[in-house]
Amino acid sequence: MNRAGSTATAGAKTTGKRILELLDRRFVFLGILPTFLATTLLIIYPTFLVVKNSLYLDIPAVLRFVGLKQYIRMAVDPRFWVYLKHTVYYSGFSTLISFILG
Repeated sequence: MNRAGSTATAGAKTTGKRILELLDRRFVFLGILPTFLATTLLIIYPTFLVVKNSLYLDIPAVLRFVGLKQYIRMAVDPRFWVYLKHTVYYSGFSTLISFILG
């Protein structure tokens, strides 16, 4: 009779452990949820809107879909590459100086 009683107790402990594991998983999800929502609202959604809006030519009173034409025009413009080079240099040097100075 002792064995049957210990088996029932062991089964109850196992069930209790399973319930605690499920609660832990739910708690982890609830702990991550605010960060996920903040990331979605503050980073992913605005980035999506910027990309979507960049596919349109926005002239007052006219909103026309132009697709990738603006990106192509930008890629063949030599000024873009000069400005990009300056931006990369500025960012790299300012990061390096900040790192060195602490």
